[in-house]
Amino acid sequence: MQHLIVYIVDDDRAVLDSTAFLLETLGYRCELFPDGEQFLAQAGELAPGCLITDLRMPQLTGFELIAELRDRSIDWPAFLMTSDNGPEMDARAKAHGFDFYLRKPVEIGALVAALDAGFAALEGTRSKSS
Repeated sequence: MQHLIVYIVDDDRAVLDSTAFLLETLGYRCELFPDGEQFLAQAGELAPGCLITDLRMPQLTGFELIAELRDRSIDWPAFLMTSDNGPEMDARAKAHGFDFYLRKPVEIGALVAALDAGFAALEGTRSKSS
């Protein structure tokens, strides 16, 4: 599973570390970013992977981050992971360009299922472009 890279963007260090620990024990490789600016600064040089980002961060929100990525034609599977909830959050996340909405605290099975779907979509994109 070494090619399964998950980029995690969250301003809460405890969330970054615990999410990475969980995913790494499941065989994923994780790269951590404390804010959207640092991720965007490197995004063009990173290998394709899945992106998990928080919604509420000090400089760029998750919605602003995904908009910038999509403007740069970086269409990797993206997951909004937030404690914000409500019946409209899934629709808002999809309207802003996210593929998945995960509510904190995230249930492990839901996270793995979403990542499986994300990596399957990413693999399908790669095989179409080859």
